[in-house]
Amino acid sequence: MKRIVSFVQYLKQGSIRKTLPDVLKTKQMQKMACVRQEFLEEQIDEKFIALRLEAYHDIIKELISAQMYQKGFVCKTQDSILAFVSKYFPICKENTSLLIQLFIIRKKIHSLSSEEIKAFLDANKSILQKIINVLKKY
Repeated sequence: MKRIVSFVQYLKQGSIRKTLPDVLKTKQMQKMACVRQEFLEEQIDEKFIALRLEAYHDIIKELISAQMYQKGFVCKTQDSILAFVSKYFPICKENTSLLIQLFIIRKKIHSLSSEEIKAFLDANKSILQKIINVLKKY
């Protein structure tokens, strides 16, 4: 598994910057995540399974971004985003490898079969939903 540098190290390196909290961006990101979640709740044909995976990815990333804006941070890299979320959300720290896997699968979605994407979602849907629910509470 890829090792994520600590939040403090990314802060020192400048990959994570402290800024003023941004309430407007926080609300925009949360609103978009809710719209995407409505899509997840709909029954969709199996041929659109890639869109479901993208929705999980985008919802989680938007909710993490909302938390960063709310707490007054900006992260430049995917790894620094993972360090941020690991610091502030224990469920995400416990599932860092799953989040990394989700980000990797999202990057190579065009080269994966529908069966591979479905297998990933079937195996991880409940944990992904749990992560979303935790991120939405804050």
